[in-house]
Amino acid sequence: MMDDTTTNTQKAFVNPENGTSLITNISAYGAMVYLNKKALKKLISALERISEAAPEECYEVHINQEFSYFDDNEELIIPPVKYESGLEDVFHKLFEQDMLEEKAKGENVEGASKPPFQVTLMHVSDKALSEEAQTNNSKTVRWAASC
Repeated sequence: MMDDTTTNTQKAFVNPENGTSLITNISAYGAMVYLNKKALKKLISALERISEAAPEECYEVHINQEFSYFDDNEELIIPPVKYESGLEDVFHKLFEQDMLEEKAKGENVEGASKPPFQVTLMHVSDKALSEEAQTNNSKTVRWAASC
C-alpha cells in the first residue's frame, strides 16, 4: 500500500479513448469521486440512460466499468482508488469475511479475488428504497426482485 506522498506523485488517470479522467478517494468521511468535465458528461449520459428504464429493471451504472478501458496489451485499466487511514485493509477483511459466509452457504467462491472498490448507482423503486431503509443488510435489496 502506498502512502499519500507516493500517491500524490502519480499521474492522473486519463482514458486515452475519450479523455475522461477521475479518481475515487475513500476516507472515514465517505467516498469522493473527482471527475473532469468529459467524465461528468459521460456519467450524466449513463445516468440518463438508466433513468429512462422502469425502476423494476434495476439498471446500474458501475463507475469502474463505465470509465475503464483496455490498453494496447489488452489489459483492463480501471480508474484508481485511494484509501486513507488504513481503509484498504478494512475493505480487504470485509471481502474475506463475505467469501467465508458465501462458502458456508455452499456457494462456489473458488478463485474469487478481491475486486477493486466499486461505486455503483442503481435506479430502484420507492418500495426498494423503503425496504433498504428498514434493513441492516445491504445485500437484501441489492438482489431483491422488487428493485
